[in-house]
Amino acid sequence: MQLTRAHRALRARRARAVLCLSSALVPACGGEPDAPLGVAELRLTYTLSPESGDGSCSSDFTFNGIDLKGPPSADWCQIQQAVNALKAAGTGGTIELANKGQAYRITGPILLNTDDITIVGLPDGGGNKPEIDFDPPPCTYNTRPSPSDPSILIGYCEEDDELNYSALTVNDQTAGCAKALDGKYCPRERVIIRGLVVNVRRGLAGPPTTSAPATHPTLGSQSVIMLMNCGDCRVEETDLVPAYVAGARGVSQDGITFGPGSTGYLGSTGATGASVVDIAKAGVYLTPLSGIHVDAHGAIDNAGVLVDNVSVSKCGGGVSWGSGVSIAGNGGALSNCTVAYNEASGVFMAPQPLGPADVAASWVAARSTRITDCDIHHNKGQGVLIGSSASAYGIDAVTEDTVITRISAHDNIPYDGIRIEAGRRVTIVDGTFYRNSAGITLANQSHIDTSTTPHQRRIDGMTSDIAISGAIFFGNTYYGLLLLAVNDVSVTDSLLYDPAASSSPAVGEGMGLWGSHIDSNTYVNSGIALNELNIGENGMSIYGDGEAVSGIYSLTGEAGPTNRSGNPNTYSDGVGLYAPKGSTYVDSTNGVTYWKSTGPTDPQGWVTTGPRKIVAGSEHTCALLAEGTVQCWGYNLSGQLGLGAGSPTTVYAPIEVSSLSGIVDIAAGSYHTCALNHDGEVYCWGDNHFGEIGDGTSTGRPSPVLALTGAVAVSAGGQTSCAILTDHTARCWGMNWQGQVGAGYTSAPGVPWPTPVQGIAHASAIAVGSSHACALLANGSVKCWGDDHDGELGDGPAHAPLSVTPMTPIAEGSATLAAGLHFTCASTMGGAILCWGRGESGQIGNGSFTRQSKPTAVSNATGAIQVGDTRWAHACAILSGGDAYCWGDNEAGALGDGTTTSRATIGATPVVQSVSSISAGNNHTCAFLSSGAVQCWGSNRFGQIGQPSTTTDSLLPSNVTLAAP
Repeated sequence: MQLTRAHRALRARRARAVLCLSSALVPACGGEPDAPLGVAELRLTYTLSPESGDGSCSSDFTFNGIDLKGPPSADWCQIQQAVNALKAAGTGGTIELANKGQAYRITGPILLNTDDITIVGLPDGGGNKPEIDFDPPPCTYNTRPSPSDPSILIGYCEEDDELNYSALTVNDQTAGCAKALDGKYCPRERVIIRGLVVNVRRGLAGPPTTSAPATHPTLGSQSVIMLMNCGDCRVEETDLVPAYVAGARGVSQDGITFGPGSTGYLGSTGATGASVVDIAKAGVYLTPLSGIHVDAHGAIDNAGVLVDNVSVSKCGGGVSWGSGVSIAGNGGALSNCTVAYNEASGVFMAPQPLGPADVAASWVAARSTRITDCDIHHNKGQGVLIGSSASAYGIDAVTEDTVITRISAHDNIPYDGIRIEAGRRVTIVDGTFYRNSAGITLANQSHIDTSTTPHQRRIDGMTSDIAISGAIFFGNTYYGLLLLAVNDVSVTDSLLYDPAASSSPAVGEGMGLWGSHIDSNTYVNSGIALNELNIGENGMSIYGDGEAVSGIYSLTGEAGPTNRSGNPNTYSDGVGLYAPKGSTYVDSTNGVTYWKSTGPTDPQGWVTTGPRKIVAGSEHTCALLAEGTVQCWGYNLSGQLGLGAGSPTTVYAPIEVSSLSGIVDIAAGSYHTCALNHDGEVYCWGDNHFGEIGDGTSTGRPSPVLALTGAVAVSAGGQTSCAILTDHTARCWGMNWQGQVGAGYTSAPGVPWPTPVQGIAHASAIAVGSSHACALLANGSVKCWGDDHDGELGDGPAHAPLSVTPMTPIAEGSATLAAGLHFTCASTMGGAILCWGRGESGQIGNGSFTRQSKPTAVSNATGAIQVGDTRWAHACAILSGGDAYCWGDNEAGALGDGTTTSRATIGATPVVQSVSSISAGNNHTCAFLSSGAVQCWGSNRFGQIGQPSTTTDSLLPSNVTLAAP
């Protein structure tokens, strides 16, 4: 060890002494050569100035042992020799390229095959970066047919020697090196390129095209800057710009490439971002297998590649050739970027083969990609295209786990802002899409099925699990949002008109739902959830011979099925809107809510009514009526019925809460109740020992008092209350012994005012249990916090005592949510039901009476529309067609099956049919039917099932007579 360090120090001293006397390489030596060397002094710095003409280092002008074409320039020689000196010293160091008013001329790739090296430009007094003229020797250009498609001509150099066509590269292919990637690229670490302008010499011959191939730039086989198996490597404050010359000189096909095994950063931290302009194929390319690096010692770096504050323009050679940015690796992130005026798509994400294209194992797909705060506009292809040419081979290789946040995609005519043809688990949040052909199109690619006779073209079903929220669409030529035979799509809290305009004339339709008929096969949209979707004046079109849509779990928003507020919705061949019983469509402009009164096979059956919801507390029940009023009945010792001071302790028949109007949502805790009105105000009443009323006190309130403003949803459970705000964050208040308020701490007796829940954003629903809470996020995942003794947080295994902030997301693809006594349930966009937590009463529904600390499927539950609110140890859900089923504790007949036997699975027959809302209390259950009737069953000790003539429990559903309005 000591000998090694001494040897390295000696080598460094000798290198410094020799190089300080060199006329070509002038290092900043700093100190006497024989002075003691510390660790920092082991790094060498060479400051270079541009030279003219050819260099005298022809023997060095090689690429991993292969001779490069033509003579090396003098600048290539001095830069490469400085790199070689740093590599020989083994210390790392810096090469400074000073701006002296003359560009550095590079005729071939500078091989940066060493660790801890920085190539940095020193600006002149005016702040101008030094320039590099990337000037490879001429290439004799020709074309040849593509092996996969003979109709496409591929440009190439007749010399078959394109190794010159890269300016700066990490591409170490030393034989026998440790941890080589695919046996070829040796690992290199921490290479930095900073503060340069690279002038890309381009000729007049070009990319694959069947017409006028000599009108486009030449393609070579390399990139201007190419990093292969380079860990934690960076390209900073560096621009690529065109510098056209005559004579058909060659050029690299891509601009800046992070190749296989490479991780790091590309971009600028300054006010002026880095730029990549006029590259023949992709301006920025994150290749397959990029984003994960293994160094020579086996350490893994999976940080991905961050592209930040970069402008990419005029790249690509045509709509089907190239892109501004191409992403095919792992963990790629594009942020604060402008991708505009490209000759192809702005951003292209797709799997690519690293071997024979017809072998599935050859294909590598992009994973865990993030696109954030980008402006993507005026591209000649799609703004963002997520696709897969693997479908042509019948191979299911699909880009997965993509999150696109706060992008603006506009003026990409005649193409779309975003088009997804092969993507799974894609989340799009808070985007603006205008003046495209369509704002967003969700489609599927197809392939030829050779197993059929005759061969048939089929859709692979490669696009699914898509969540869109907070999006704005307007002024698009055809549709704001178009769905073409896709499944499991959630669209939430989005506008299909211009919110800045007083009216929104329909340039195109607001939304289109289309089926596909291909070779006698019919493909439909399925598993579509549309919530809080404001169509404005733009309308909705449904085509496909009645087969365009199936399984719409909830359809709520402004403008009804006849869209009375603006242009009429259209349905081809007289087809209406197919949806299960109980679906709603709200036209708030005219104050009309449409309620689906018939089954999913009837396209009509929409009746005008208002929202209806029922909630059951421990021993009381409340119902939200169509008129926006609330009626309550049952136990009232704590004032939980909201009837005011001096009201009866027990109320056996529904009574209206007279102080409430315009209510759109209600929730019941154990002994308190909350309601949300159309102005976003939350009112609560009842027991307040733990601050669950939210008025800053612990004083019980027999009448509603204001707790919160700016809310869009409310929930209550145990002695805690929660709400979702208009910005889709969450606030909770009340009992916090187990951290169920989510504020990051526990407290006793509680938190008496609404408090932000840490770590929750983009929430679409919230559910409060006895001592925990969960939020459903816009991407369909669930986060829980609070008590976890029985695994009710779902992150497995159960642990004590609690989590005071939201846990890791679970239950991906969820659509509705409920929380009870130490257990949680969610319905998924695919119609399944998942439960987790305490299970000794069978409430998990999987056939056992044991707890489950991770989401577990409820047996025989398919086509679920929603899970109902729950308070205690049984659960209920509404399945397709409006049929309701219950399972779990049945001590007082709460399952409604005529027995008191608990059950760990749903029954063979529904407990009640045509249900629009259902809620499970401590030992009783109530349901709102689509007809407007109410039925309850189970315990009636305090009149909670609304039977005024008796306190006897009911083992079967019994009708409840609501008070006259």
